[in-house]
Amino acid sequence: MCRRKGPVVILSLFRNSDRIETSNLRSKSAWQNMLLRTLKMGPARVAQRILQHLVPPWLFDTNRLTISELKITEWRGAKPDSKWNFRWATRDDTDLLMSRGLSRTEIDEFFAHGARGSILESDGELITNGWVIPNRWVCFDWIEFQLEPGELYGASGYVAPAHRGQRIHQQSRNFIFGNLAEEGYLRSVTLIESLNRSSLRADANKSRHYHGHLGYVRFLGVVTFRLNGIWRVGFWNRRQPFPMSYSMFNPDAMPAQTDSG
Repeated sequence: MCRRKGPVVILSLFRNSDRIETSNLRSKSAWQNMLLRTLKMGPARVAQRILQHLVPPWLFDTNRLTISELKITEWRGAKPDSKWNFRWATRDDTDLLMSRGLSRTEIDEFFAHGARGSILESDGELITNGWVIPNRWVCFDWIEFQLEPGELYGASGYVAPAHRGQRIHQQSRNFIFGNLAEEGYLRSVTLIESLNRSSLRADANKSRHYHGHLGYVRFLGVVTFRLNGIWRVGFWNRRQPFPMSYSMFNPDAMPAQTDSG
């Protein structure tokens, strides 16, 4: 949480690639950094991140999610440049992954669900990391994405601040989806916060397709949301999530099957 001690304010908010670094706001450079981050993220996104950081999601949460699909089959043959030594994460990388802000519990949950995580590091520093998850995944504390064979959920992506703007995220996707295409996976689906400009920019590519939006308000555990023109109200949470699948926002989709070719 935000903590106040005299004139010192410590602010540390992060989710995926949308991040405000921890800063001591007594210094001029810290204030300048905060201003630049606010302009880049947008005041609405900054306000949203502060709200998410301070208020438990079951108490109050509101969001508009962009429904995104990436066609993995279009990445067949893709590989990162030879200078980038990507590899798949293992449990031995827990401390390294915690350096990007993930908790030990989150990392354990990824591995328990059979998630695949990419890693690019240099001299013990994590440069980039991304996760895709099979079978099912609970996101935003109340939605359970139920995945068929051949489908994955794109759960998390990160590029270290010092390495942003170098197209490393593209190289990471070449590694992840190039390999997964060879393994027969067909699509990766993701729910992206519509105010998260960084994630929307990072995900913009010719194999990315959008299927509309899901808007919701959650108050005292009761969720009200609209999907495909239909309003729903219910008491959903991490233990009893709302089940969602790819066919719900793409009714014409054929069932996914792994591509053995």
